[in-house]
Amino acid sequence: MAMINGETIIARALKRQGVETIYGVVGIPVSGIASAAQQEGISYYGMRHEMPATYAGQATGYLNGRIGVSLVVSGPGALNAVGAFANAWSNRWPLLMLGGASESSGADMRDFLEAELVSAMAPYAKYSRRAESTARLPLYIAEAVRKSINGTPGPSYLDLPGNIIFDEVDEASVEWAPRVPAPPRLRADDS
Repeated sequence: MAMINGETIIARALKRQGVETIYGVVGIPVSGIASAAQQEGISYYGMRHEMPATYAGQATGYLNGRIGVSLVVSGPGALNAVGAFANAWSNRWPLLMLGGASESSGADMRDFLEAELVSAMAPYAKYSRRAESTARLPLYIAEAVRKSINGTPGPSYLDLPGNIIFDEVDEASVEWAPRVPAPPRLRADDS
């Protein structure tokens, strides 16, 4: 079967989850995600700073009741968005922040722009995880969406190492996740 890279897998997984818009700052290693998203029909709005990109993503989640998405670069770039990410937690707004990260092989070795972002986002996240497999990217994204929109809404963070983004895998090995259903709406008794 055909080979597919992480950028395309991420874009297709987001599309499958109903994402129509991404706000972000492109740079190493996330630039290709924005391009792949556009090829899948997702609108990408480039911002000048990670904080307003994340505010825009959370506002989209609040307004559409589904999930808003922000895309941020590695290390200090993602740390620029912590305040906006915490705002999504405080306001109970569904958000998925996708953050670039250094290569998995360079983890904990003071690699270029390395910062421990999974732990930094965890106090304000319903889900905070580092992706460990290119083929499982759709499952990570689906779980982040599920956590963000169910129960009390809130933000999720997915850390994306460069090698996971750039790696190519056989498309047959990709574990595609179905669209996460809308959360149940509780109604008051009609009487």
